[in-house]
Amino acid sequence: MKHAIIIILATIGILAGCEKNDESMAKQAGDKVGQVVTEFASGVGHGIDKSMDVAVELSPKLTAEGISNTVAKSIGMNPNEKGISVYLIAAKELNAKLLAKAMDKQGQEIGRSIVDAYFQTDDAQYIKFIFNKEMDTQLVDKYTIDIKEILLKPPATTQEPQDQSQDQTEDNQASSSTKTPADPAQTPSP
Repeated sequence: MKHAIIIILATIGILAGCEKNDESMAKQAGDKVGQVVTEFASGVGHGIDKSMDVAVELSPKLTAEGISNTVAKSIGMNPNEKGISVYLIAAKELNAKLLAKAMDKQGQEIGRSIVDAYFQTDDAQYIKFIFNKEMDTQLVDKYTIDIKEILLKPPATTQEPQDQSQDQTEDNQASSSTKTPADPAQTPSP
């Protein structure tokens, strides 16, 4: 304890005798500590982010349909919702049921998830695959994604049709104004 007090007093004495003022030294020390803490926090965040990455392989059938992927991550630590989120990029339109399989190190399937996905040409989106809560995610070596079924293309979205009842009313009024009503007195009798 005496040694610690002596060291602290010696440090204060040295700092007081330096040419630089105390405020500048304190600021430099604070800057350095802040920099170290920021780098540490950034490293922890990067480490957590990397630990969420998962290995994903797309089937040849899916890539032949113009689909590629960039990033795939576990959706979190919630034991009631086990799954992955995969960023898929579509070069052309695709409307399909996608099948994700969780594979262990021996190449055996240990879980599966099926989702409907629709992509327009030159489209991209995160697709979330939810697996059964009993699946042990620690056993998963990789996930594979394939097309289970190609669905019919959704109908093209068009503008809302105009209310034709108004148009028909106007047409009826125009046609009735050009016709002369039949006069029973002018109708020839047989």
